[in-house]
Amino acid sequence: MKSTIAVVHPYWGFWESSVPGDLRANRHKILTDALEFLSKEFNLSVSGLIATAEEGKALTRECKNVDALVVISSMAVPPATGMSFLENLPGIPVVLWALSPGDSLDEHFNHSDISTSGATVGAPMLGSALSRLNRPFDLVVSSLQTPAGITTAVRRACAAGRVRQARMVRIGEKMPGYTSVDVANEVLK
Repeated sequence: MKSTIAVVHPYWGFWESSVPGDLRANRHKILTDALEFLSKEFNLSVSGLIATAEEGKALTRECKNVDALVVISSMAVPPATGMSFLENLPGIPVVLWALSPGDSLDEHFNHSDISTSGATVGAPMLGSALSRLNRPFDLVVSSLQTPAGITTAVRRACAAGRVRQARMVRIGEKMPGYTSVDVANEVLK
């Protein structure tokens, strides 16, 4: 049985004037490519490009029975945009995916390129906001050409998400010394 995930990509229109072409369409393409890759292994519950806190909150309401949350970062975005989605889904494991368009930088890399290849700017911004709230997350830095770590990270997050919903039972008496799993009988009911 496939695990179920929600995938969002925070977006900031502020950078549109600093890059050639349609930045929003480009970020949507990155999201679509990532979803295509992730859907081979996971069920997708909710996905979307979020540019405002309202859009983040709206997507939150659509999340049902999600094992993990994947936040794609490919550009600098104020952390409040991504947090508008995450803060309404407490306790669900988070994977922050700093997704670059390619594996290397062009020798003519310029100011415009930092806007289109800003995964390593946006991910620390959101990661800092999560850390300040003591919200654990896994961080993966990769491209779609070499996405090695993302599948493993999302699998781990999904396993943690499923365990948090699980019920534990004890058959028989407590084992001496196992204080890490010692629970009062009243709690087990």
